[in-house]
Amino acid sequence: MANLAEFLDKLPILLVGLLMLATMMLTAAAGYFLRRRVRLLLTHKGATEEGGAEG
Repeated sequence: MANLAEFLDKLPILLVGLLMLATMMLTAAAGYFLRRRVRLLLTHKGATEEGGAEG
């Protein structure tokens, strides 16, 4: 019973840690997909006359 009480004592800290981990993973995944999308958008449209990364 004492182990359960200790676990419940640490539960808020564990939940905050899990929330932080999930946020970091979602941020990393969003950054990966956004970079991939921008790279594909620039390489495909860069070859056309209408748009792209022209200087």
